[in-house]
Amino acid sequence: MTESKIQLFVDGDCPLCRREVRWMQSLNNVNKVEFIDIASPDFESVDRHGQAQLMSQIHARTSDGNWVVGADAFRLVYRTLGFRSLVWLSELPLICQLINVAYRIFARYRLTITGRRRKATHSSCNMTRGNATSPYS
Repeated sequence: MTESKIQLFVDGDCPLCRREVRWMQSLNNVNKVEFIDIASPDFESVDRHGQAQLMSQIHARTSDGNWVVGADAFRLVYRTLGFRSLVWLSELPLICQLINVAYRIFARYRLTITGRRRKATHSSCNMTRGNATSPYS
């Protein structure tokens, strides 16, 4: 990982996640964010963060090795991609609490929301895999 790069660990099997990652990649002109597909068969644990843990909610890792989880991971990436004003608004106390709760609910039910609950092989979100091609291509 380069000095200023943020790693965002995303579920490449999630259609909503893929759509948002493609949009973020279009804004990532200077490659400040590295998108890591945790649904890939080639994915390996990072700093004792296994696939099940990373699948439970979105995780980002800063260049200095700090982990940021949940809605705060999105805020970190959006700030990095230039949406500082929007992030600032999302950090206002009441708005921040609402976004955090909404994201936790989404993360808990995202397999059901995206129609993938029946494909889950384990309650901790281990997913069965299709092909090994990148979902972001």
